[in-house]
Amino acid sequence: MKNLSLENSLLKLYSLERLGIKLGLEPIIKLFDYFNNPQNNFPTIHVAGTNGKGSVSAFIASVLSESGLKVGLYSSPHLNQFNERIRINGIPISDDILLNYSNDMLSVIEDFGCTFFEGTTAIAFKYFSDNKVDVAIIETGLGGRLDATNVITPLISVVTSIGLDHQKFLGDTLYKIAKEKAGIIKYKTPVVLGNIDVKLNYIFEDASIENHSELFLSEKLCSASNVTFMEDCLIADFTFKNIFFDNLQIGLTGYYQLDNVKTALTSLIILQNKFNISEKDFFNGFFNVKNNTGISSRFDSRLFKGKKFLFDVAHNAHGALALVNSLQLLYPNNKFNFIFGSVIDKDHNGIIDIISQLTNKLIVCKAFNYRSVETSYLKSISEKYYIETIESKSVNNAIEIALNLTESNLTIIFGSFYVVAEALEYFK
Repeated sequence: MKNLSLENSLLKLYSLERLGIKLGLEPIIKLFDYFNNPQNNFPTIHVAGTNGKGSVSAFIASVLSESGLKVGLYSSPHLNQFNERIRINGIPISDDILLNYSNDMLSVIEDFGCTFFEGTTAIAFKYFSDNKVDVAIIETGLGGRLDATNVITPLISVVTSIGLDHQKFLGDTLYKIAKEKAGIIKYKTPVVLGNIDVKLNYIFEDASIENHSELFLSEKLCSASNVTFMEDCLIADFTFKNIFFDNLQIGLTGYYQLDNVKTALTSLIILQNKFNISEKDFFNGFFNVKNNTGISSRFDSRLFKGKKFLFDVAHNAHGALALVNSLQLLYPNNKFNFIFGSVIDKDHNGIIDIISQLTNKLIVCKAFNYRSVETSYLKSISEKYYIETIESKSVNNAIEIALNLTESNLTIIFGSFYVVAEALEYFK
């Protein structure tokens, strides 16, 4: 009965998605005031970015967990269960506890006219506060300046990358999107910038100066060398000024993780005066990132019925390019079968254009989510790039089709989190 009640509570919370995305801080400020501002009861690290914020947040959380701290991690979206969004030391909030918070908070969330993400953010922050976490890593949901998470005063603000995504809400240029991400910069709070176009640096420099905050460019301060990149392994030597991390083994593979590691390393070194992080914590944290945080589907591969499948949540053109670059480095001169499905607000032309050079066959699919785009629409785009395309009835059907293809022994499953989540469920 309890599980049924939780299911009903979550359905009620999901129903708030009908309100759509509403950028603005007024509803969440009122909501947090009602619950006595739980966000002020624990230190936070704020992470924004078009891509990479999930990995960077996970790396930071993992290293801090290894140092013996009680670490909250708020991330989105989830892959299999809603509970994954709210974790302490990698353990998702339990069904029973989530049900209690839902019962206590949902009516107020609804009364205040809050969206799904605002409600979820309130539950997460109240949970972290009640459990007295030592620190929480908080991912933005969308943008930064007007994101519901931007009610915190963090120890450090981190921006991982800038790419074109969510243009309807954040603006149709990199400049406008960067301005929104820079909105998480707070007064006298260190700022770490990841691998972004240097032409955009001035936006963050101006915002940092305005807020009297020191800006750290991870690409200038941190370097990687002697890189070993294999299917299940990413190892490199990292240098931050005169600090050396030789033979650092990364628990997430994908060549693009090098940039994320540099951003996370820079952030953690700046925070060393706040937390007692040993060299061993760094090495164990980066290696054990999956176990410590539950992160998955970042260039993850597995065998199934004699075929190899690779999962990646690259869901925009910026992410697709990073995925393709990694594939080209790991499997030079090869082509692959792709399973791809997406949601309505993405650059589908850009994504399909990027993968076209590596595609044997493209299987387009539609996840069971109201925002998913029709396979006929994706096929109409792919045919412009002369890609042999197969429409499938579902994600499961797409995998079954891929199992019968002979052109390549490796199939890449990517696109929306919904597609990857359904694929993971099939493989269970």
